[in-house]
Amino acid sequence: MIYNNIKIALRSLWKNKLYSGINILGLGFGLACFLFISLYAIDELTFDRMHHKYDQIYRLTHRMESPEKGVQQFGTVSANAGLAARTELAGVENSVRLTMWGRAVVRNQENQQAFYQNFITAENAFFDVFDFVLLEGDRQSALSEPNSIVLTESFAYKLFKGEDPMGKTLHSDRGIDLKVTGILHDFPLNSHIQFESIISFSTLEALSWWDDQFGSDWSSQEFGTYLVLNPEVDPQSVERQLTAFAETRSGDERPFAGEIVLQPLRDVHFGSEDIQRELNEYKSTYRYLTIFSLIGIFILAIACINYINLSTARSANYRQEVGVRKVIGADRKQLFGRFMSESVLITLFALVFAFGLVQAGLPWFNDFSSKELTLGLLTKGTTLPLLVVAIATISFIAGSYPSMYLSRFRPAAVLKDTVRQGASRGQNLLRKSLVVVQFSLSVLMIIGTLVVWKQMEYVRSQDLGFQQDHMVVVDINSGKVRNGFETIMSGYRQLPNVESVTVSSRVPGEWKTLLQAQIRPEGKFEQPGMTPWFMGADEHFLETFDIELLEGRNFNPAIASDSTALILNQKAAQALGIEKPEGQEVLVVSSIAHGSERMLSTPYRAQVIGIMEDINFQSLYEPIAPFALSYRTNPIQSIDYFTARVNPQDMDRTIAQMTDILHAVDPDQIFEYHFLDSQIETFYEADTRRSRLFSLAALCAILIACLGLFGLATYMAEQRTKEIGIRKVLGADTLGIVVMLCRDFLKLVALAFVIALPVA
Repeated sequence: MIYNNIKIALRSLWKNKLYSGINILGLGFGLACFLFISLYAIDELTFDRMHHKYDQIYRLTHRMESPEKGVQQFGTVSANAGLAARTELAGVENSVRLTMWGRAVVRNQENQQAFYQNFITAENAFFDVFDFVLLEGDRQSALSEPNSIVLTESFAYKLFKGEDPMGKTLHSDRGIDLKVTGILHDFPLNSHIQFESIISFSTLEALSWWDDQFGSDWSSQEFGTYLVLNPEVDPQSVERQLTAFAETRSGDERPFAGEIVLQPLRDVHFGSEDIQRELNEYKSTYRYLTIFSLIGIFILAIACINYINLSTARSANYRQEVGVRKVIGADRKQLFGRFMSESVLITLFALVFAFGLVQAGLPWFNDFSSKELTLGLLTKGTTLPLLVVAIATISFIAGSYPSMYLSRFRPAAVLKDTVRQGASRGQNLLRKSLVVVQFSLSVLMIIGTLVVWKQMEYVRSQDLGFQQDHMVVVDINSGKVRNGFETIMSGYRQLPNVESVTVSSRVPGEWKTLLQAQIRPEGKFEQPGMTPWFMGADEHFLETFDIELLEGRNFNPAIASDSTALILNQKAAQALGIEKPEGQEVLVVSSIAHGSERMLSTPYRAQVIGIMEDINFQSLYEPIAPFALSYRTNPIQSIDYFTARVNPQDMDRTIAQMTDILHAVDPDQIFEYHFLDSQIETFYEADTRRSRLFSLAALCAILIACLGLFGLATYMAEQRTKEIGIRKVLGADTLGIVVMLCRDFLKLVALAFVIALPVA
């Protein structure tokens, strides 16, 4: 009987190719979208779970609260916090400290391959705490000796071009030679820790300045620190003990403020939205994951509604078959098996089609979403069981209606077609309700997509207060270039396409660490002052970036006192109580980087010579903050960039000329540059990616809904063939007939819009 039911179902599908194709394509496409989003969600939910001690690993964070800045939490802590936890606290099985050590040129002298590289340092316990795959080298000793470096597989290939790198020496412009002691498999993309090389922590500890700067450090925020706790230990107890250590051991010169808080590794990916200064490449929130999951469910629901709708609409076509089967003795159970076989076949064909689409589209989707997804992820969690339940439910609902509804009538009534009129009203109401539901979901997604798109348009079009288009930013990465900056600037100004050029310690839209300075207002030098962001620049900075000077004057290198002068933004001037810059003097007492305050050996008085407009010198996610612009000769931070405003014509030639001018001063420096607007766009990469996903999902929902509506409209037109013929005989034109056929569906779509709009 099962074999016969399958054979009859295949014949029925072949006979009705159009409707079979619409059902399989629509349902398959919806299942494929659901599978893509499921893979994305599984990857997000399994972030950082590749470590076998995943549930025991915690990250130390530093939480502070102040009236000026409110609650702040940092993902890095002091140098001694992790060390004390490992050596003095019972229940702490292990700990590891990591820190970013700036950028430098790393060079393989054998083939002259050289790259700028972020120096990441980590203790030897790194491979005990984390289970990242070490392809070559000893996990117990790879990071034990000073001047040791472990490379990722891809970075090792870039440096050595396939040669065996183990034991080779790399040179850096930091004056340190590094021995390759290990090759690490490239980090999985669902790990918040990402880098291309790691240097032994003992390299830092061997430097002359280490003890002076970090030997008694309990107050800075420069070290990413992870603990492995015994499962029996209370994390809050560890927090209290470490906070007590920091408070009692920090000393009066650099007192500890705030508290140390343990963050479980499982919360780092989704729970770091408000955490600053952390080694965390990928941040997300549960709300985005919830939205994407709902989108996946919506798309699957739309596809299922299409299938069920068309199946119920066409159920009346089976009335003669049901009548004949009942006449020859078929019972309701046998009829149920007949129609269920056809429904199961359609859903299975759709599922095979969906898996084929996913397998073919995964490379594109991975590139689109910056993921490393595979179909194997479906075996994790409850996705596969939920998919099986969904398929079974769809098959049951779509296949049970013809058998359970038509089989309850007497054979004579079915064969005489007296059931059609009774069924018509109930079926129409069901179909209309399903159409309204699916288009309400589609409209909901369209509106959501438009909101996201408008938000991204706002980000792209928002006036940040400075020029960002056609701005070429060139890094200063060597002492020769820094000392010869005037020669380089003079050469840049002579280029026909360079309109203006400046040097500065940082740039608006900065992606590196911004410094702060503690500044005390005139007459209150003994009181704690404010801590604006701090940047050094020359007299061409305001002109090059087209920043408006509201009060006072610009820097003048001919005036000796301008060597330490300040131009404040409106926020900083208000905080210091300065309305007019003339005759105003402030005291600069310290600089602050990574939360670590360095007191100046000699605090200096600085003349406030100007007030400039407020600008968004960071991401739009950050509120406009107090900002102080000092002259390039200030004692806090030296110049680090050239920025040139250029004419976009023949940009390649201009860049080549700028390269030659810099190499004339230092031929060994790698010419490193970027366009400022492209750098600013990187602040919103995650938002842009989400916006694209929203748009793609909404497009898929619309296509699936329209495909179902097409099938339903086609079927309804077939049912009204005689009516259409009579109307044409009586003189109806084609447009009138099209309007007649579309009118009812357009009413349903309009109703769906009315329902979806307030929800959206």
